[in-house]
Amino acid sequence: IIERFGDSEDQSLAHQVTLARLGRGAALGALDPNAEAVDAYVEVIALFPQDAPPVLLNLIARAEAGRLLTLEHLEDRERAESAYEQLLSRFADSEDPEVQEQLARAMVRRAINVGQGGEHVEAFEMFRSIVEMFGDSPHVAVLEQAAIAAGNQASALSHLDRDEEMLAVYEAAVARFENRQEPEIRDQVAIALFGRAKTLARLDRKREEIEAYGDVIDRIEGADRPIQRT
Repeated sequence: IIERFGDSEDQSLAHQVTLARLGRGAALGALDPNAEAVDAYVEVIALFPQDAPPVLLNLIARAEAGRLLTLEHLEDRERAESAYEQLLSRFADSEDPEVQEQLARAMVRRAINVGQGGEHVEAFEMFRSIVEMFGDSPHVAVLEQAAIAAGNQASALSHLDRDEEMLAVYEAAVARFENRQEPEIRDQVAIALFGRAKTLARLDRKREEIEAYGDVIDRIEGADRPIQRT
């Protein structure tokens, strides 16, 4: 497909070629995240370095995110940082829900990787930014990423001995999302409730800890399926 129709100006064919290039990058990344996978994503991005037809925006965002995550896997920090900044600058203001989902997922993964690298303050700030950007999204898939970020924002503080602040962040996450009925978001609320209970234990607030674990039990027993840890 790429060799035969790669130079076509027909928008429908261009869409299929972009899908093929993106699929090639994803397949290479799944098989063995390496420089070849990065190059495949770059090929997609290079097709539309500035503006892209609306129908292709989600594909370009997926390519940008795929490049970033592959570079993260390769521990190519300098290029990963550059890819992250490019992803943000290009799509941070997008109102397309599919693009927002790609952006939010990539931002969450980036923040998790930063935290796993020991940069907990930076990870905390990144998670906080994700919640601010997407915490009121009307799109469930995007909102789920904000809920994941909210819990991880609190977790980042556990490495910084900021337990009182961590408790406040967990409580804010619960308050923000507790009335949502979507299973994926309810999972994140349950995880935040459990984190809150553990934080109360760290603070030696026994009575509140017991009540908090009761809240976790009530949430889990009220779920229509097992809680999924993200």
